[in-house]
Amino acid sequence: MRSHLKIISLFLFLGFAILLHQFLDFGAWFQIRDLHHEAFALVCFAIAFGVYLGNILKK
Repeated sequence: MRSHLKIISLFLFLGFAILLHQFLDFGAWFQIRDLHHEAFALVCFAIAFGVYLGNILKK
């Protein structure tokens, strides 16, 4: 597995795990009034997307 795919998979997993934790503890995947979990999850997804785009544009 290429290193960029490992990084993408890691950050996608982390983002999903953060939202899953919130769903299991609070009963909602996304709460606009309490954004600290959502901010971390969105950052993880943005990093994964940025690595993906960087890999595509590099080719």
